[in-house]
Amino acid sequence: MGVMEAMTDNMSSLPSPHRLPDNHDGKRWLMPFTIKQVADMTQLTPRTLRHYEEIGLLSSADRTHGNYRTYTGYHVVELLRIKRLTSLGFSLKQAKDILDDSNSEISVEALKHLAAALENQILETTARLEAVKELQATGCPPDISPDFAVVVDQLRRTYPETQAQTLATMHNDLVEALGDDTDRARFRSLNQRRVGNPDAPEFVALRELDTRFEKVVEATAEAELDALIDEYVAALEVVYSGLDQHFPSSVVQEAYTSLNSDVLNPNQAHVVDSVMRILRLRLAI
Repeated sequence: MGVMEAMTDNMSSLPSPHRLPDNHDGKRWLMPFTIKQVADMTQLTPRTLRHYEEIGLLSSADRTHGNYRTYTGYHVVELLRIKRLTSLGFSLKQAKDILDDSNSEISVEALKHLAAALENQILETTARLEAVKELQATGCPPDISPDFAVVVDQLRRTYPETQAQTLATMHNDLVEALGDDTDRARFRSLNQRRVGNPDAPEFVALRELDTRFEKVVEATAEAELDALIDEYVAALEVVYSGLDQHFPSSVVQEAYTSLNSDVLNPNQAHVVDSVMRILRLRLAI
């Protein structure tokens, strides 16, 4: 018998390179290791080793007379392969299927799905990176949507941080999250108009009205509220002129109403609701 034939015969008697044989004996392969030793070698926790064995991912360990688990070098190899698979992104179930038969169609299909998932993750990560870079470039806080970051930054630089202005920024958040493309385009156009010509009479008037709005409390006289409403309507009619579909979709409007009731006192909420209702009627929207 030649050398190659002898090596082939000896190798044929070895167990599968992926799983221990059912009748494995720790003494047959290597001096047994404790669970702590194997955990240190594989940089896994003893709890993880026990979990893998419980779900059938790791071959069963032998037990000592004191009922302590003992492992062999084969278990170490198996664990290293499990780590390799999970580090690639395979689930524990997929890892088990692959270890049971790494040359099967399961492995081919699993790699195909994993590659597609990783490509999607790359696209998502790239998009997030671009958003972070944009926020860094504009100096805007990260809690603002990147699509509105530049406009919000310009608004904050141009207009004082009044309660009305803060509310408008929160409205932008709602439009970005809940609005459709028309809503978002409409708000961008409106905000760009505010930023582009802040000294226009209507925007000067709005800033003065926002300051007065800030001082509205529950004890504010009804006549003062009515005057504030009328002046807001007059200024906003000019602002909205030339814009198509001035008001957001119903789902955004419902979110507006809920937000207003949360952050405004009753008289302030009354002012906002009244202004929007009158504008809808006058602009026939």
